[in-house]
Parts: sequence; structure tokens; C-alpha cells
Amino acid sequence: MNLMTQRNRRFEDVRESEFLAHFSSPASLARGDYETILQNWTAAFGPNSLWIGMYEDLESRPRDLLSDVFAHLGLSTTVDWPDFPYRQKVFAGAAVAMPPQFAEFLGNLYRPRVARLGDRFGIDVSRWRF
Repeated sequence: MNLMTQRNRRFEDVRESEFLAHFSSPASLARGDYETILQNWTAAFGPNSLWIGMYEDLESRPRDLLSDVFAHLGLSTTVDWPDFPYRQKVFAGAAVAMPPQFAEFLGNLYRPRVARLGDRFGIDVSRWRF
């Protein structure tokens, strides 16, 4: 059974084996292969054209992240921050805690990839290491 075709199922109704099969599927692994994705983009546009940031920075340092993006684009970093909706959440996901067995499985699956990503692109991935 493919999780992607089973819409509107409750989390509790999905078997653990279905989750693990989905996590290990070629499509899921390709979506999480940031090293290859970034390699493809830098090959097309050059290594200095891409700005690489961390998703976690949206929560922990949104103003700094936006300033970094603006600077990369050659835009002014002087912004009227009180009027800028940088703290507004858009499309917030469901607040469902990941079961520990899935966190362990995904950690084992992605740990070597995350380490290579950090080494290859000089990204601080310490917050991703599990």
C-alpha cells in the first residue's frame, strides 16, 4: 500500500511497516537527497549563485536569515522590520510528535548523507545529526 495514494487516513491507521517502506522508497530518498539536489543546482547555475540556508533558522533567527537572503540577492538589508511579517507562520504543519522508532530509523538512514552534505557544501549540519 502506497502512503502517497492513501489520502485522509488517520496517523494511527497507518502501519509501522508502511511508514518504513515509504521512508525507504526511491522517491522518498530522492526528495531527501539534498547533496545531489544542490550539486545539480550548482552545476546549472554555478556555486556562487546559490544561497544555502537552514530551515531551522526560519524559527530561530528569521530576521538574520532574511537579511542573508537579501544580501545574497544584492538587495538592501535595511528593512522596516516592525511592518515586515517575518514571524507569520504560513502552512504550519500538524503538531504530531515523531514516534521514537521512526526517528531512529530515519537517523540511521540519513546520518551518512547528512555528514556528506555538511562536508561537501560547508554547511553546519550539527542540528541535523541524530
